[in-house]
Amino acid sequence: MKQGVAWMKEHLLIVVFCVTIVAALAGGWFGSVDFNATVRAKAEDQARRFGELATAENGSITISLPGATEPISGKGVINAAVVEQYGRAIGVLSEDAGKIQRAALARNLNGRDPYDPKAPVAPFLPRVNAAKASLLRYDAQAFFAAEYARLLAEVHTGAAPSTDEVMARLEASRLNFINQDLRKPDAASLTPEEKSKLDQKLGSDRIGLLETAALGVSFFCDPADLSIPTATEAKALNPEASQLGAYEQTLFDWQWRFWITEDLLHAFYAANQDGSKELVPELRAPVKQILSIAIEPMRRGGSSSADGNGSENASSGDAAPFGGSTADASSASADASSDSKAQERVALGAPQIDTSTEAARDYSKSFTGRSSNGIYDVRRVTVVFVAETAAIPVVLDALSKENFMTVVNLKLAPADAFAAAAQGFAYGLEPVSTITLELETVWFREWTAFFMPESVRASLGIASGTAAADGSSDGSSGS
Repeated sequence: MKQGVAWMKEHLLIVVFCVTIVAALAGGWFGSVDFNATVRAKAEDQARRFGELATAENGSITISLPGATEPISGKGVINAAVVEQYGRAIGVLSEDAGKIQRAALARNLNGRDPYDPKAPVAPFLPRVNAAKASLLRYDAQAFFAAEYARLLAEVHTGAAPSTDEVMARLEASRLNFINQDLRKPDAASLTPEEKSKLDQKLGSDRIGLLETAALGVSFFCDPADLSIPTATEAKALNPEASQLGAYEQTLFDWQWRFWITEDLLHAFYAANQDGSKELVPELRAPVKQILSIAIEPMRRGGSSSADGNGSENASSGDAAPFGGSTADASSASADASSDSKAQERVALGAPQIDTSTEAARDYSKSFTGRSSNGIYDVRRVTVVFVAETAAIPVVLDALSKENFMTVVNLKLAPADAFAAAAQGFAYGLEPVSTITLELETVWFREWTAFFMPESVRASLGIASGTAAADGSSDGSSGS
């Protein structure tokens, strides 16, 4: 034992190294067990995370944006970056919608302030009581006749020379050619060669007359082809107190039809001008002649005749045409039972339109899915016109730029320029076609309802605020 201790003291360095080696071997074994467990745990954690990433990569998210017909789908997960991008997109959509709304109001109101409580609800409908209303039917017809005349002059329309006018001009030219150019007393004394010259002269003069008329207009449009109220229709109105609601609805529908016609003619005029400040004559313009404009009637409750269903907030059960007379005691057409009741209409408050409500789409009506609802009304129009065939896309583009009009159907047929010339219309040298368009026009209630009489709002299911809340209790606004 002593010898062993003495040997270890003598060889202390060797002993220390041996003990260290033995301890390292034993400690290494125990340490490796713990290390392996740690490495294994980290590896398992990484494998789990890789699995989550793979799941996220193969996963999908669906995001719906306001106004989009279908939601947007894609691979990934909802995270902070996605939420931030969605917020930015919603902000842009909201800003764009606000700009469109303000632009539409500015365009449609044309300087009128609908929030002015002293502005009349319907500018075309004088504010009178029922006793004086019988004097208005002729005034209303004269008002619209003057408005349509102003519109037609504004877009530089015109009519072809009448047959009597052409015949008178040609007869004067015929006599002048026989007496002055040929120096003959009458047509009976002309030789066959001279008769041929006379025929050529009259043909050339006739074409010249038609072309001269065409050079002074943007396109041909006969007022008889528009829905201009006639004196006969005005006389048929019944403005008595018991029928004052239907009377107001008819007059407002006349106004609405004028707005639609105004938009259409402005669009055709814009297509012909194509940015030019000088009048582009019909001979060189895309649109040649308007043959007819047919506006489908509005149905009570807010739907057009093609809709079948009314607006969501409209009264149900009344499918009579807008502006027609019915005997329904609950309808707005019979709510003016006395002169004092008619006077109460003057204090009509502002319409209550909730612009935050989403307008539902119904694609059974048309590919746009639009139909009248609590936000806007859809009025459908069929317009038939003659246009240069190669320039039809220009015309369609001009229509799409005018006040939310959408072409939903188009029919095309060759037009006979020679037959038109026989009727007094000169279309120029380019091939022309007769186009039948079905259009949807959209009318936002946020501005139209401000000009509606009470009975019109009631028929469309539009609620009105109190006059006192609108600051109009002084009776200065209303129909």
